Amino acid sequence: MAAIEKTDPAYAGQALYTRRFLKVYDAVIYGFNSPVVWRCPKAKLIGLYDAHVSDCHLDIGVGTGLLLDECRFPVPAPQVTLMDLNPNSLDAAAQRLTRYAPRTHQTNVLDPWGLPQCSFDSVAMCHVVHCLPGTIRCSA
Repeated sequence: MAAIEKTDPAYAGQALYTRRFLKVYDAVIYGFNSPVVWRCPKAKLIGLYDAHVSDCHLDIGVGTGLLLDECRFPVPAPQVTLMDLNPNSLDAAAQRLTRYAPRTHQTNVLDPWGLPQCSFDSVAMCHVVHCLPGTIRCSA
């Protein structure tokens, strides 16, 4: 996929994830945002991965790959596909997960994915919704 245009509504949601920011991403997201702002500590997220990750997994919105790095796959050599719009996140996660030889797929989650149907046994999309364009309506 070519670089995303700044005029694309999805651009803003992924623009923050520069190589520089990804160096502090884990500390910011899992050290503060997740436990304090979202009230969901890293251990809870990893527990969810442990309970649901399969031997053929698709991870959407990969960050730095920390959750996949720390979770327990049911097999020693899972098939891992990383999907993100941002090439910096894909690179950071792929490097972190080199031992799994992950495939990377750069695309906007709101567009057709271009992946074979029924090709994954588990899919995770963590910390992505706030990056999508538009608003989230909440009813009381």
